[in-house]
Amino acid sequence: PAGTINRGAVIDPSYFPYEFEEYAEGMPLGDLDITLDWADEDKTELTATATAKFVQNLEGTNYRISIALVADGLKNDNWKQSNYYAGEEPDGIDSDLWDLFINGKSKVAGLTFNDVVVYYPDVFGIENTIPENISITEGYTASISVKKDDVVNLAGQQFINEDATVKAVAIILDATTGTPVNANK
Repeated sequence: PAGTINRGAVIDPSYFPYEFEEYAEGMPLGDLDITLDWADEDKTELTATATAKFVQNLEGTNYRISIALVADGLKNDNWKQSNYYAGEEPDGIDSDLWDLFINGKSKVAGLTFNDVVVYYPDVFGIENTIPENISITEGYTASISVKKDDVVNLAGQQFINEDATVKAVAIILDATTGTPVNANK
């Protein structure tokens, strides 16, 4: 397993407590607020609205707001996670989840998946949401509306179970590099 902070260098998760503090103490260029509400009384469509505000005036930027929907609590008896740890020695790690994998088969069923991106229409950001010259006195807003029936897997099937939770994630992207500047959910 490995992870990244701010899409930076891939690091071992055991270093997160030490690496995270340095990132958490830094100030991002912009702040984000996001809301996710039902757009209709029948609860067939969601609207996510994000507002970005910056801590300094900036010129010549190429930032965009991007919005994704993520789900927690996804599960399906037919889903199986590839397991490359089957038959491995625990190597000093002691946890029920680790035991599930080292004692499991090459595919593990019955897992619950969290923080899964389930809808992301503008992976490069929504054009014209943040101007080239940014003022600290302005807020920059973007919205997306999503019909519940449009949230489907690659086979075109709905897959979000009734007890799952859906959240909106707003991202300020540097559209030149594709790097997130900040995010909030």
